[in-house]
Amino acid sequence: MRIIDKNIDKIRALCNKHKVARLFVFGSILTDNFKKSSDIDLLVDFSGVDLYDYADNYFDLK
Repeated sequence: MRIIDKNIDKIRALCNKHKVARLFVFGSILTDNFKKSSDIDLLVDFSGVDLYDYADNYFDLK
C-alpha cells in the first residue's frame, strides 16, 4: 500500500474535489501479490451528488 501512502495528499485533494464521503481500497494492493502491473481497486461513496455529477465524477476518477 506504499503507493497509496506516497500519494495520499493527491488522493485527498481528488476526494474533496469530487465530494467523496468515503474511499475504500481492496484487492491485491492489500497483499504481497501487488505488482507494478496490478490495478488498484477502489470503492467510492459520493456524498450528496446528483446523477449527472455522479456520472461526471465517475469518469473523472476513472
